[in-house]
Amino acid sequence: MKIHRHWLLLADELPRIGSGWRPVDVSIGRRWVHIKSKAGKHKITKGAWGALVKTMQRYHQRNGEGPLNTFV
Repeated sequence: MKIHRHWLLLADELPRIGSGWRPVDVSIGRRWVHIKSKAGKHKITKGAWGALVKTMQRYHQRNGEGPLNTFV
C-alpha cells in the first residue's frame, strides 16, 4: 500500500486522532483505509473515506481555494 500525506479538517470523524486541522498519513487498501498521525491511528472503510474526501473538496470550493491535488 502506498502512503499519501494529507491535511484534513476533522470534527468527530476520527476520534482517536482528534479534531481540527491534522497532518495524516493515509494508506488505502482493498477494503480499509488506514490513517495515522502523531496523535494516534484509525481504520475506516473506503466509503467513509470517500465521504471525508468529498467534505474536504466542498470545503475548498466553498472558500474559493483551488482543488487539492491529493483529493482529485
